[in-house]
Amino acid sequence: MAVASTQGPSRERNEDRAVVCELITKVGRRIRLAIVCDGMGGMVNGHDASSRAAAAFLTTMIANTSDREFSPLDLMRACEAANAAVYERYDGKGGTTLTALSITSDSGACVHVGDSRLYAVEHDGDLRLLTRDDTLSAIVQAEAGDVNEDELDNRLLQFVGIGPVMTPALFPVNFAGTNLFFLTSDGTHGFGRKALEGMAAHVRSPIDLARKAVFVANALNGPDNASIACLTANTDEPEMEVGVSIARIWTPSDHIEVWLPDLRRGDHREQAGRSKAVPSDASKAASKPAQERKATRKRPDRPAKLKASSGGNPQDQEVLFRLGEAEADD
Repeated sequence: MAVASTQGPSRERNEDRAVVCELITKVGRRIRLAIVCDGMGGMVNGHDASSRAAAAFLTTMIANTSDREFSPLDLMRACEAANAAVYERYDGKGGTTLTALSITSDSGACVHVGDSRLYAVEHDGDLRLLTRDDTLSAIVQAEAGDVNEDELDNRLLQFVGIGPVMTPALFPVNFAGTNLFFLTSDGTHGFGRKALEGMAAHVRSPIDLARKAVFVANALNGPDNASIACLTANTDEPEMEVGVSIARIWTPSDHIEVWLPDLRRGDHREQAGRSKAVPSDASKAASKPAQERKATRKRPDRPAKLKASSGGNPQDQEVLFRLGEAEADD
């Protein structure tokens, strides 16, 4: 697995969020995940929308898969949780794309909203686009049967944060004949298919491809943030210890924080109530002085390389997960 992102020379901040994650569930299942969210710069706080979406997606996946078998429908539930989290905060005025890929020992699946993309690099070196952009031009091209993936159109028909009308695409991914998969924001695939084919040609590993993508984006003076998350199609899965739930998360962002209640102590509801990342009344929180907000904000005792296991009903668990730039009041 590998993940990389660059702000690029033309942007004041990076509104992309890219993550790779390995989940090991209590039943011994290993799930590899790659996620790319591209915050919508033309709307409110695109960087925060993408952070919230990635965070909600991951925590939902962790809670829902820790003690049972994984289902591709878990990707859909996680995407819906991301949509709800962003919509609750911005009421449709802020949003992000979201493309996520899961790979287990016997199956692959993708959930997709917006115009971030999933590509496959085949054994023979061919590059295959697996997603279709949620844009007007992509729909028109599909109807005409003449798809040109280099004709970019940023007029999104839907996005994470749009509210209840969102309809994600969920589909199986066949990894037979494939070397690796990679997900991109439009700042990466916007250079065109030939550039992507050049980056993917003779690639030795996910980290090799991730480094190439960031180098090309910066060398060509890209006009947008550029992000990539890569997974090999290798499904070799050593025997895992049953009864242990682990998540390992990698991100190029400055700040990642995970807190899961210790359900064995019986006080998780009280702890969770004290540790909510976002107050229920955002306007009241905004009216407090910044120093007061900082003083009352609870943090985990240790940085989150997640090692806690969750149990019971996932809906009864409250999880603090913050992913993004280390800004004072985020």
